[in-house]
Amino acid sequence: MVDSGQDAARAELLWERMESARRQARPSLDRRRIVAAAVRVADADGLAAVTMRRLATELGSSPMALYRHVGRKEDLPELMLDAVLGEIELIEPTGDWRADLRLLNARRRAALLDHTWLAGVLGRHPPVGPHAADFLECSLACLTHLDAPPEAIRGIVGAVDVLVTGSVMRELAERDLLRGAGISRTEAVEQARPYLDRITASGRYPNFVKYMLEAAPVAHTDEAEDEAFLGVLDSLLDGLESRLLR
Repeated sequence: MVDSGQDAARAELLWERMESARRQARPSLDRRRIVAAAVRVADADGLAAVTMRRLATELGSSPMALYRHVGRKEDLPELMLDAVLGEIELIEPTGDWRADLRLLNARRRAALLDHTWLAGVLGRHPPVGPHAADFLECSLACLTHLDAPPEAIRGIVGAVDVLVTGSVMRELAERDLLRGAGISRTEAVEQARPYLDRITASGRYPNFVKYMLEAAPVAHTDEAEDEAFLGVLDSLLDGLESRLLR
């Protein structure tokens, strides 16, 4: 998970504000309940539906009471992202770093894909909360036995993070689009078929036709997407392993 000085400073301010708010707020309502309610609302009706008024109604409270726990509405997406990362079942490293990273990041991808609204959050809010730190620590623990310099270890974790985050953002954007249109992936492909047939018939895009259309999976299913992702992840790990050994 890539970090910067500016992001780290912002993260410190946010999570320090959260801790201060926790100490000052009433015990009958806590940040965890508020964030969990926000995730439920976003899962049901999208990120735009997450308002302080809606959350207050869900929790039987007042909007002002919520502010004592979360500080600002603008902080909610980052808190929600960290809550989702908390859904990931972390692993105990086995010594097989490739298998460990494969399993750990397959679980991360699955957890993120369960929440379509994250399409509007990933990339805008670097994951730097406590659950993100737990995940990063687990990822690094999978690599501690390697005879490699720190920059190589950071490079492995960073490369896998870029792959997972990028693939999840693409898939979530597609799912969000399909959800808004009220159609399935298979229906979307069928609707696009006349356009794709015209591209094929034009003869102007032979490489696109050869490598993207003719080589595309026949089954447009979540299982096919999972298999394709794991194949790309394996290829990345192959390259990283080869470079380490060299």
